Amino acid sequence: DNGIHLISMLAGLLRNGKNFGVSVWQRSAAGGSFKLEPYDIPEHFEYTIKEYEHPPSLEDFWRNHVKTSVPAIIRSFPEIKTWPAHQWKNFTEISELVDPTITVLVEKGSYIDHDFRTDSMVLHKYLKQLDDPETYSSPGYLAQCQIFDHVAGLQSSISPPSLIGAKEGLGELFQINGWIGPAHTMSPLHKDPLDNFIVQLKGEKYVRLYEKSMDTSEILIVQRNTIPYPIKYLQGGYTESIIRPGDLLYIPGGFWHYIQSKSPSVSVNFFWTQTRNSQTTEDSKLQQ
Repeated sequence: DNGIHLISMLAGLLRNGKNFGVSVWQRSAAGGSFKLEPYDIPEHFEYTIKEYEHPPSLEDFWRNHVKTSVPAIIRSFPEIKTWPAHQWKNFTEISELVDPTITVLVEKGSYIDHDFRTDSMVLHKYLKQLDDPETYSSPGYLAQCQIFDHVAGLQSSISPPSLIGAKEGLGELFQINGWIGPAHTMSPLHKDPLDNFIVQLKGEKYVRLYEKSMDTSEILIVQRNTIPYPIKYLQGGYTESIIRPGDLLYIPGGFWHYIQSKSPSVSVNFFWTQTRNSQTTEDSKLQQ
């Protein structure tokens, strides 16, 4: 044991089509090369994801969003203000909380790119580099990494949102993931089967959501050397918005979504499930 611990949970390999997320990007049997380019986010657009300036009650949230699969953003979610992570001013401050021997797998490029790879990096060094972009050419993306579970200095910096309804027996936490990287990192259009809370801690991210019932053949089009259409060419209904530090985004299980950072960013997501008895006990639990 050389004191170096790999805690990425095979982040890159798992995200490359082997985890429970389903990506719409597919390559033909003939092969071919493809590299996903960042979406040119408009400077001004209408924010169309349902927003709350004040958090709804647990009862209202479950009835109006969880049970009806309606996405929502809660701006400046009060619980987040109590997290130590909400006070982080820069990446160097985060680096000082972690063991300098810990290494992680950092994604280079989007996981659907033909030349996608993961590199092992010392977490402490990676974080400090994000504060000094002149010292690197491409720091990569620390994506879907369970650092909040496995890095001692970060374990007490966050807590699951109460809207999961764990205390009431409605929802059950499944997995917590950290997402850290520079501007223009992307999560290609995909869907996950579990309900998802995304909390933005640092920086801003663009979010686009497509309906669960969307005809996926519309975005499985492969044209000209297997290059799939960028999201700007996709038709059909969608909602979009920007999430900022302190915001909580709810994505119901099964919703197609694309996420791109506008600036150096730290996010944490909570995958969770509705309990088997949530349907039968919902009214009684929520009224207590």
